Amino acid sequence: MGDLGRKPVTLLQIDLPYCTRTYGTAPCAAVLGTTGAAKCFNSLKTCQDRTNYEAGTKTLTFGYNQDGNPDIPGVFPALTSVGTRSGELNLSGVDPDASPLGVTTRVKAVLQDFTNNDTWLDKYQSERVTGAALASGIGYSPIERGHFLARTFARFPYYDGTPGRIIRGYVGDDIGDMETENYVMAELSGPNAGGVVTVTLKDVFDLAEDYYPAVSTGKLGDDITATETEFTFSLADAGDNYAAAGLVRIGNEIVSYTRAGDAMTIVRGQEGSTAATHSAGDLVQECGVLLPQSIPEAAEIILKYGTTAFDAFIPTADWIDENNTWYAGLNIGRVIISKPVKKKTLIGELSALGCMFWWLPTDQEIKFRINAPLLPGQTYYPINDESGLIEGTVDIDNAEDLRISDIWLYHAVRSWTSDTTASSNFNRLSVATLSVNDYNVDATFEIYTRWFGREGNDGAASIITERLLARYKDTPKVISGTLDVKDRAAVSLGARVRVETYALQDVDGATIAEPMQVNYAEYTEDRVKFRAETYRIDGQFAFWLDSATAPADYASATDAQRAAGAFWGDADNPDPVTDYVWF
Repeated sequence: MGDLGRKPVTLLQIDLPYCTRTYGTAPCAAVLGTTGAAKCFNSLKTCQDRTNYEAGTKTLTFGYNQDGNPDIPGVFPALTSVGTRSGELNLSGVDPDASPLGVTTRVKAVLQDFTNNDTWLDKYQSERVTGAALASGIGYSPIERGHFLARTFARFPYYDGTPGRIIRGYVGDDIGDMETENYVMAELSGPNAGGVVTVTLKDVFDLAEDYYPAVSTGKLGDDITATETEFTFSLADAGDNYAAAGLVRIGNEIVSYTRAGDAMTIVRGQEGSTAATHSAGDLVQECGVLLPQSIPEAAEIILKYGTTAFDAFIPTADWIDENNTWYAGLNIGRVIISKPVKKKTLIGELSALGCMFWWLPTDQEIKFRINAPLLPGQTYYPINDESGLIEGTVDIDNAEDLRISDIWLYHAVRSWTSDTTASSNFNRLSVATLSVNDYNVDATFEIYTRWFGREGNDGAASIITERLLARYKDTPKVISGTLDVKDRAAVSLGARVRVETYALQDVDGATIAEPMQVNYAEYTEDRVKFRAETYRIDGQFAFWLDSATAPADYASATDAQRAAGAFWGDADNPDPVTDYVWF
């Protein structure tokens, strides 16, 4: 509550790709009057020697028109509003109204354009005034020509994917101590007739709009029969865009190949496909091949394919630790992606295997979590009427469309060139069903997965479906409400909380505390709006104790070891002191 009465500060930052070169100074070979009529603005759009362009960073900072903005270079009081549409989680795509990846975050920041002398952003501002930066020699006053935002975004139009941040704190805070939410630029509109500019920032997952594998453009140079083992591309040097060896798809046939220049030596009818005749001009599409590995390892390969944009956002060690804790030994099969598929689609398919991937802007990381209970020692963050929930804001709903009584998981792909979301293209079906359905109404949830390869994996399918069924066998409760700003750090997307409120009551009317997961969190300067879903996973979970440090029997174990470890004993007549032994 110590923040009450303090004046909030909100900042928008945008990193412009600002060239580090100096116009006309080696290695920049631009020549005024020859390569251009005016010196550049250190942007790619205005560059006159792209061979030697070198992108650095110039950070624009916008704050509200108020006292107390941080005293750092390049702060412009042009911000008029910031609105956030929070991301939303959707475990395994259970919610039919959302994509398997849920909803990604969007931030809209509104700015008011203004006049400015351009001394901070334009490296050659003084020369434009004197005319030395113009081939005509006739200078002008930047403050009298145009407005800052309009001309800045005209100079830097290639903003898609540019880093952007929302920074929140209080007057007097050092900017390095404020809470920072990291995004990327998505859209820019304006300025309109009133000089209003709207900047849209998006979740890092929106960088996953590209494809795995990349689209191929090579085509057959001639007709080939079903028995030929060689072909040449129709255009010279087309082969340079293919690996030296691998798999390609031609029509509905997959062939393996080795390449020498534009000549391909091929082995026909691979990966369950059938050799066929093909015509000159048919597309030769390179296939993506994912070998057996863990779910997070496959996701990392897909996201990083063909780009470095995700390198800083994937905490590989944390992903692997989460996987080894709850999915040790559960791997995908050998998977062939025979046509370009959006990365977001593939990550969504992996999420259907009982896990979640989401962007947490304050941590600047993509989070990965498996459908599992808390670890020993972990606790739920308490939310209750007395210490956090704003009176009159609590609402409760029963999410009937999330209840599951049966799960059908189709796996073992028949054909990599056919639809992998159709039941007819799978050889196996694993079913998990409730032994007793007290609701008396079936609620079947179907999963179609390519990720266990052509062989399928009944064991992995059983683990995934049984855990999902344990989570959603009862209609989840959904609680929404508003919290004080003090809860902001703890109530982030994906946080696990224990909600205790008058709206949650037992059969005798007593208030109960419900374990829940935050699936939506929206922040303002002084409030947190959230929505959370029941997080109950019935069943017994335990860990094998460390053979080097575990007690010899249950009686000598500490309370912590008893809570975390697995002990076996006589099932018919157990003696809790002597009969239980650790394994």
